[in-house]
Amino acid sequence: MRLLPCLTCVFWLAPLALQAGDTPVTVSLARVQEYRTREPGTAGDSTLSVVVCLKGDPVKQALEAGDIEITEATDNLGATLKAHESAGHYVSFNRRLGGNSTDDTAQLNIDLDAPSRQATSLKKISGTLKIRTYRYQAVRIEDVLKKVNQSIDHPIFKAHEVQVRVVDARQALPGTDPMQAKELATRTVSIEVSGEKEVINGMDLITPDDKPLAARPTSFGAGRYTYYSRQSDTDLPANTIAQVFIAMDPKEITVPFTLENVPLP
Repeated sequence: MRLLPCLTCVFWLAPLALQAGDTPVTVSLARVQEYRTREPGTAGDSTLSVVVCLKGDPVKQALEAGDIEITEATDNLGATLKAHESAGHYVSFNRRLGGNSTDDTAQLNIDLDAPSRQATSLKKISGTLKIRTYRYQAVRIEDVLKKVNQSIDHPIFKAHEVQVRVVDARQALPGTDPMQAKELATRTVSIEVSGEKEVINGMDLITPDDKPLAARPTSFGAGRYTYYSRQSDTDLPANTIAQVFIAMDPKEITVPFTLENVPLP
């Protein structure tokens, strides 16, 4: 398998989705990969996965993409390639960022039946895909350093069926030196997220007068749980406030795309 040069096509959002100041979503080719499965006594099935990169300001507020509709997919021999069913299906970008996301890129797979071995490129693949963007609401946890091992009872969390608990930093930072435990207690804030945890998009720390506190973000997943931490190099104020960002008010944006002369692996 080899990485392919990035072929970039820029398209403006569909007119009904446009708002003042909108910027384009860029759809570019990241790579092409082929998967083959074979059962004993059968010819096997092959899937060509065209991985595209989505980039642009609307992607910053998106957590998932999909609902792909292919209008044309042909190889350089003139054969039409059948797209795998994906209408209505969305995949999560699975961002685990220690703070409100500013990442304006994400990847998505477009799956087709593989062309014949004689084909050397895709002449054209075009269609539409959708991204779901969200508004991020900050839920404040006052005096968070005093709430270790406490679950946070907030109506927004309940409405989105997500559970948030402030935990000991050693639980969220596995492998921590036991000698650092006392230091972590005054310099680190960690939360444990479960339930519909995909709606949580990180955490920041602020003072009561809304000034940001410098603290490094970390996060990791462990089965049912995702842990988010913010770690400072100095002791945090006793009245530190944690802001947990939750995705709300989803909106769908349709993005057209066309890629041409895509080399095959």
